[in-house]
Amino acid sequence: MKENTFKALLAERAEKIEKKLDELLSKKDDDFSVLTEASRYSALGGGKRIRGFLATEFARLGGENSDKALVYASLVEMIHAASLIHDDLPCMDDDDIRRGNPSSHIAFGEATALLAGDALMIYPYEVIASMDGVSAEERLEAVKILSEASGMYGMIGGQQMDISGDVRTEEKLVKLQSLKTGRMIRAACLLGCIASGHFEGSKLYNAAVVYADRIGLAFQIIDDLLDVTGDPKLLGKNIGMDAKNDTVTFAKLFPYEEAFDKAATYTAEACAAVSEFKSSEILVDLAKNLLMRNS
Repeated sequence: MKENTFKALLAERAEKIEKKLDELLSKKDDDFSVLTEASRYSALGGGKRIRGFLATEFARLGGENSDKALVYASLVEMIHAASLIHDDLPCMDDDDIRRGNPSSHIAFGEATALLAGDALMIYPYEVIASMDGVSAEERLEAVKILSEASGMYGMIGGQQMDISGDVRTEEKLVKLQSLKTGRMIRAACLLGCIASGHFEGSKLYNAAVVYADRIGLAFQIIDDLLDVTGDPKLLGKNIGMDAKNDTVTFAKLFPYEEAFDKAATYTAEACAAVSEFKSSEILVDLAKNLLMRNS
């Protein structure tokens, strides 16, 4: 697929996810309107919606193109937004810019930002419980996928490893990033699988695990490199934060070329994992675009 065509597809899908997020977060209460405003501010704050795209794309690959896939995509994006709110807090990365705008705690205050992050972490489960036309088996699996990915033994555990300052080897760094970044990417892919009726043990589900884990690591390596060499205007955030916080990253452990080669190897493995499926070229193009991105 031509690069311009692929970027147009990403933008089109991101717009659909944005509309679904807007719809899901439309309920308001005048007694705590600042909380819903802060939640919408971060969840609807733009971004490429890569995680949401993965959910819809694996659903499409499995034969499902309904609104359900967009709901799952939106729920993953909510939890991702929550993680960004928490990451930016003074007690974490202490960053005041996110996606080119003031971070949530700068715009709304630290306490409201913390609550908005909590709200966006929990609300997806309310949505799953209320979804129409979804079997009990699928609901349970969706809850399991999201909670495992975002919880103590997933993203939050990875965040704790990150702030501990004890990560000094490649092995530990791979584990950290597989938890902190990779688990939610995997969750997005797996939600797309179950949306299309492909549960644990199926060929698509198994391929999704490999694809997600590999692009998750490749994505993080490129993210680390961009924190050193990237353009803040393109990234929509400050660079040099890893060095400022003395964070061990792939860019710190390895020379640029070696780190990039690792990302390229992970990308090739991701592409191989889905290559046997018809119409998988979009996922292949996505993996290659993520490797070569500058933002």
